Amino acid sequence: MPEEVKTIGNYRSAETGVYQVMRRLMSAYSEIQELDGRQIKIIFYTKEMMSKGHRILGKVAAFSDRDRMIHDYDGLIVLDYNFWRTHSDLRDPIMFHQLCHFYVDEDGRLKIQSPDIREFFAVAKHFGSWYHGLKHFNQQLELFEGDSNVVPLKPRPDDNLSDTAEGES
Repeated sequence: MPEEVKTIGNYRSAETGVYQVMRRLMSAYSEIQELDGRQIKIIFYTKEMMSKGHRILGKVAAFSDRDRMIHDYDGLIVLDYNFWRTHSDLRDPIMFHQLCHFYVDEDGRLKIQSPDIREFFAVAKHFGSWYHGLKHFNQQLELFEGDSNVVPLKPRPDDNLSDTAEGES
């Protein structure tokens, strides 16, 4: 569990309250209840994290057996510190989204899965249109109501709506 807050380079350890958010969500939502009891380390990155030219709000990693022997953590969540600090109303959806990247395999090991439509809808179901990408998606869905001939518009590259795979978002 969390210790005293420390900073190394651009990384900062998470306070107890951040772990409380994670644990509360794990026990509240069926999609991530299998993670309850797993040892997941949370740290912050104090600069903007970028992937393919887009800001990302978090990354996850699952640790190998060797890594777990060294530090007893099953996984890692890295969050954008400035976003977390300035958007307290969005902490639950961003943490839930990061936790949805994890799953437990048949051997009981924590693994990473890329975002898929089930995760996308789970976040939207519990938290609504919490970021601009979901708002755009909802607008596009409304176009389909009652007219199967409507072709949805693709976002322009400058819309910055991407959600990244491989444990980044």
